[in-house]
Amino acid sequence: MRMRTWAAALLFAALQAAAAGKAASAADLTITTGGEKGTYYAFGKQIAEAAAAAGVTIDVETSGGSLENLERLLGYRGASENKFYQLAIVQADVLADLRRHAAENQVLERIVRQVKTVMPLYYEEVHIFARTGESITDMSDLANLVTGVGVPGSGTFMTARSLYRLTGLEWNLDLIDKAGGPEGVDALKARVIDALFQVAGAPTKLGQEIAPGDGLTLLNITAPSIFDYPDSPFRRATLDGRTYGWLTGTVETA
Repeated sequence: MRMRTWAAALLFAALQAAAAGKAASAADLTITTGGEKGTYYAFGKQIAEAAAAAGVTIDVETSGGSLENLERLLGYRGASENKFYQLAIVQADVLADLRRHAAENQVLERIVRQVKTVMPLYYEEVHIFARTGESITDMSDLANLVTGVGVPGSGTFMTARSLYRLTGLEWNLDLIDKAGGPEGVDALKARVIDALFQVAGAPTKLGQEIAPGDGLTLLNITAPSIFDYPDSPFRRATLDGRTYGWLTGTVETA
């Protein structure tokens, strides 16, 4: 059975507008998404277009990623921006992490209760790029190695941190680099970092831009502890040469 990571979710917070002291209007909504060139922003645009056909206006806002989207949705950043958000696109594992902490924190539990509806949008895969010819083949081999995980607060950063915890790896900030995207690939080739995370639907633009002669591959993600706990947001997936022409063999991922 082929399963993928259920990583993106659309959240509706009915109490958000009320907490801001104003009534929510079905014809005046704002959705917080992601970078202007990213998938979340594109989805936000499509959602707004579909809503417009029904007479509902949705403003689409860019953001720094899932964590900022949650903060905006729940009012932590909305007031400072003089804007309030009724909709947000957030990775499912980021929401799951919030719920995990909420079980031990009454304040967070009240926050989580403000999320009224969760609706899955699409699947994303976890990519861990590494150099070929190295002794690492699996995420569990990343102990004591430098890893690029993107900027703090981004969906990739949050997912990488969750996977480190579930795999039993130490989240050592001395070994965590904010490299990401094409700059991260350059850092990987230059041996500045040993691995690079990206969380996005395959095939990604970043993966497609890698050439067979670049000497890069993808690491497996196989730890049962990632997939087998109750309500895990992660599902097993595979990537191979049909996904990326430079990839030899089949890679198990999430």
